Amino acid sequence: MKIEIKTNTPVKLVVEDKKSGDLRVNSEYQRGLTWKEHQKQMFIDSLFRGYKAPAFYFHKKIKGNYDNISIEIIDGQQRIDALASYIDGAFPLLDPNANGAFKFPNFSEEIICPWAGKRFDELTDELKKELLDHELVIYEITTNDDNQVRDLFIRLQAGTPLTPQDKRDAWPGNFTDFVLTIGGKQANHSRWYGLDLFKPNRCAKAKESERRQLAAQAFMLYWNKTCGKKFCDIKSRNLDEFYHEQIGFNKNCSEASEFKAICDEVSRALDGHPKLVGHHLLHLILLVADLRSDFTSGWQNRLGDALGTFKSNCTIAKEANKANEESDLQEYYTEYVQWTSRSSDISGNIQRRHIFFYEKMIEILNVKRKDDNRTFSSSDRQKIFYRDNRLCQYCEMEKESNETAYSHRISWEDAEIHHVEQHSHGGQTILANGALMHKDCHPKAMRKVEEFAEWWKSRKRASHALD
Repeated sequence: MKIEIKTNTPVKLVVEDKKSGDLRVNSEYQRGLTWKEHQKQMFIDSLFRGYKAPAFYFHKKIKGNYDNISIEIIDGQQRIDALASYIDGAFPLLDPNANGAFKFPNFSEEIICPWAGKRFDELTDELKKELLDHELVIYEITTNDDNQVRDLFIRLQAGTPLTPQDKRDAWPGNFTDFVLTIGGKQANHSRWYGLDLFKPNRCAKAKESERRQLAAQAFMLYWNKTCGKKFCDIKSRNLDEFYHEQIGFNKNCSEASEFKAICDEVSRALDGHPKLVGHHLLHLILLVADLRSDFTSGWQNRLGDALGTFKSNCTIAKEANKANEESDLQEYYTEYVQWTSRSSDISGNIQRRHIFFYEKMIEILNVKRKDDNRTFSSSDRQKIFYRDNRLCQYCEMEKESNETAYSHRISWEDAEIHHVEQHSHGGQTILANGALMHKDCHPKAMRKVEEFAEWWKSRKRASHALD
């Protein structure tokens, strides 16, 4: 077997040889998936950006006295097809600045791409020449022993078969590291420890790579719903594109920190409960994101039981549907259960499930929504400022139990209004629930907050008694 490495074969020569039949396809080596259009577009785009294409492997057979030579493609068929079809005008290239389904990383939008959105015949002569003259690396193996070539092909494809998530785990970029960190990987446990929610005792996914993929899908949903106010498909291709879009991801951004806090809260709330299947985990993360921001606390201790009730209702509805029986819980099947097995990873079905899940879980939890108005208006601040005689109410409380304490007069610039009943616990932003305080006295510790609330209520009771 002879191997010749050719480092300067132009694209145009390979495409011409393929079209003329001098370069043939051996179906024995081309049994994989056929590239989709966006994969072809990305490959051509990579060449224009100056990225090197992987090496091509050709098998050269010689029969007789060099009068019968054939060359077959061992590895590289999809790339050659992409080049040939683009040159024939089969598709335009992707445009980083267009609002298409595929999203480029943010930095790509700042790079001038004169080839963007263009078919081959729309390129300038300079760009056409650049593509046609692009030099490829080709390993040409000359042998008449087909088994040697088969052995080479197997060696090229050797290794443990990778899942789509295994491949993503090998990609560069901060988002890859973020997913490894939250999803966990035993190969480097000290660095990629994994959140408790995605560990085997919490998540029903058996394989480690499946749990990392679920973590990536969960964050992708959370990111799109938080930043884009919409649901999204979470298929393998969509995840690939999201990884690519997030090459410059900031692992310390507020969304990343909040997502980890949400996952930790879900994990604590589900302690002692059965493992979570994928769709329940996804919807719980989105639900808890809203519970943390829009509802008063106290739901944490009831979340596990509420999910148990929801799951039980789903089971009853599913069994009734299977038996063709009527059920008061039929909507659990029509609005949720059936969409967990039918195109469960597309945005429309995820949204349909989540609307129902959210509505029922809020009903079962019986939670109280926070006052939408979190901040006292300037007018209300002034009313409280003068109502409380410009005196810090926390100092007033301490003065009653400490003879050395004194009233603290407050300037307008240093005044803060304290929610007596905490906003996070359902306290309203109204005059009766506001107390004037100096910013240095404003209680932060829960013990002091509760102590002040009790003093405030006792003072109100004393005032009513005098009336």
